[in-house]
Amino acid sequence: MFKLGLSDRYYYPVTVRIPVDGKKPHEFTFDAEFRRLSQDEIQALLQEVQSGAIDDAALARRVWIGWRPGHVVDEGGAALEYSESARERLMSVFPTQSAIIEAWSDAIRGGREKNSR
Repeated sequence: MFKLGLSDRYYYPVTVRIPVDGKKPHEFTFDAEFRRLSQDEIQALLQEVQSGAIDDAALARRVWIGWRPGHVVDEGGAALEYSESARERLMSVFPTQSAIIEAWSDAIRGGREKNSR
């Protein structure tokens, strides 16, 4: 059964692989909260990307609107609450932007299970 009226947002896992001094990258995973877009909104956004009208950072800002509480912590290990400044801080860590976009793309394509078949 398909149920209309889904929430206008959803969580999806993001894995960020951070390079560390020539060693195997450290892997960090958190649940990002994404804006649920209509098919038309997705198409328009993808056209903006393809035309070069927006870059990766702008795309991430348009679709990524939060994270599950407790999934992102600061240097001292305290839970970092979502805010635009906290998002910008996290986006400045390479390669978080591309990991966010990859997770969002995966989510709109139907998820990892579908793609692994």
